[in-house]
Amino acid sequence: MKKLVILLFCFGMLTLHAQNSFEFTYGTSDDELLLNAIEDNGGNVVIVGRIGNRSTFNYDPLILKVSPDGSYVAKRLNRPDANGYFATINLLEDSNYLITGSYGLTSGLNYEYYWVCKLDTNLNVLFEKSYHLVDGSTYTGIFLEYSLVDNENNIVVVGGKHYEPFFDMCLIKLNQQGDTLLTRTHNFEFGARIINISCIPESNDYLGIAGLINSYNYGPVRFDSVFNILDVKHFKSSISNKGTSDHWLNDTTYMYSCLDSEFQNGYPEDRICVYNIDTALRYHKSLVLDKPDTSDYPAWRTSMTYANDSTVYIGGFINILDFYPTVPNCIELYLIDTGLNLLGYKEFGWDANYDVLGMVATSDNGCLLYGNIRTEENTTESDVHIIKVRREDFDITTTVKKIDFNTIHTKVWPNPARNKLFVELPEIFNGNLEFQIFNLSGKEFTRRKLIGLGNVLEVNVQPLPAGTYVYHVTGNGHKISGKFIKTNGSTVILMGKDLSRH
Repeated sequence: MKKLVILLFCFGMLTLHAQNSFEFTYGTSDDELLLNAIEDNGGNVVIVGRIGNRSTFNYDPLILKVSPDGSYVAKRLNRPDANGYFATINLLEDSNYLITGSYGLTSGLNYEYYWVCKLDTNLNVLFEKSYHLVDGSTYTGIFLEYSLVDNENNIVVVGGKHYEPFFDMCLIKLNQQGDTLLTRTHNFEFGARIINISCIPESNDYLGIAGLINSYNYGPVRFDSVFNILDVKHFKSSISNKGTSDHWLNDTTYMYSCLDSEFQNGYPEDRICVYNIDTALRYHKSLVLDKPDTSDYPAWRTSMTYANDSTVYIGGFINILDFYPTVPNCIELYLIDTGLNLLGYKEFGWDANYDVLGMVATSDNGCLLYGNIRTEENTTESDVHIIKVRREDFDITTTVKKIDFNTIHTKVWPNPARNKLFVELPEIFNGNLEFQIFNLSGKEFTRRKLIGLGNVLEVNVQPLPAGTYVYHVTGNGHKISGKFIKTNGSTVILMGKDLSRH
């Protein structure tokens, strides 16, 4: 898209890097795609990917650097003799960026060279290196997916080497000067590709997520420090079960977000799930995030980002099963904690077709999402879309309180509510309860466990869109439910007492 659209929504200044909420589209007449991101020491988010012609598969690397205030700089690294892209980025000890990717010498997707590039904070190229990792006889290309800085400050990059019609696992280890220390390829009869890797705490081993048996089964793989495979397990799924991101809760348990697909009544049911996996590769389903009657997909490459134990973001979108769809849909962002409570939910979009490629936590405990936008007017290429949110923009905070009632009140008040909602708690709950809010379509906006003695729940409903909602309070073998209206206008109090000043 030749136009450039910038929408800034500044909701106030924050500490540290004074970050705002904002949203913008970056587009040219070419096709743009961003693949991986980091936040640097200045609070800037640096995202790498590709730009070029989708029809001929002729691309150049693209770097987008987004400042905390929403301004940005885009750089296209044009190399006339190379067709390639950047796929990973890591922050070095000297605060500069080490970026890796792939390229070939002709148009098309047969990227036979591994590309390493160091950029300074002004996006100037400090050096470039390349390694010929494809011999042309067995493999036709190399594709990179994910990278990290390991416990020894080396950079580990993973992906796959392509051969018809499958991939083999590919792992590469670099030092901070961009020199290769180790490369390893693992062959499986029906193909395998690594899409994610992390360092196992208190160990020199790595935990990867790879597609095994076929392209529809993904699961954990444990590697030692020189990339020998120590253990392999895979999920069993009728459709794609691709894991895209992770966080270690402790030395033994790994928090993992992915796409979960099951057939129900002959149709696939796609939803975003969070699993816990231990170092023995045992796992269980822990949290399901979806909408009724929709296909909810996690972000394609990084769908989870961790700010702190009470601030974990899960990003995704309503997926339209089509090549380069233009049907309007929405971007989804969930706020959870490491206890797997759903703290809030927010939607963006519905005016075009969006998908989410990834996300990164920011130093203000917020989150930046990056993906693509397509419209009915232009189906031949996609533009980049960026959304930055603050935690307080959608956290539905809930607390148990003890309040002395001086007037007659209803079980939920004020109703309609604009900012705060109060729900009466009978004594039967005895201090342990779970609180949930749904809209009338069945979409869950919050689900959290609460411990505390009191007779009232105080709920911050300000982040909710205007509409009618259902709440449930369960605990001690009992359940109460009710409805309330969220309004963006003046608060109306029905048969109750305004407790917002208490």
